[in-house]
Amino acid sequence: MDLQEDNEYELELKKAKKEYLIAADFLKGYFRFIYENAGKKWTEKDDAEIEKVMCAIKNLAYWESVKATRIMTKRQKSE
Repeated sequence: MDLQEDNEYELELKKAKKEYLIAADFLKGYFRFIYENAGKKWTEKDDAEIEKVMCAIKNLAYWESVKATRIMTKRQKSE
């Protein structure tokens, strides 16, 4: 990769990480709201379960982002 590709890759990675954190916070808030409205107590274990799910989603999203960036870069080079 050249410097421009490295920079594009880093920008995409930062964007994916930011989106992951936003999604994780949203899901935690959503499920906590549901639990508490059902009379259940939200625990750190519940937070950990959401984190495990989000890590799996993040890994998939990360590789999809890398793939999309590489495809885009190849198309730009061929033009």
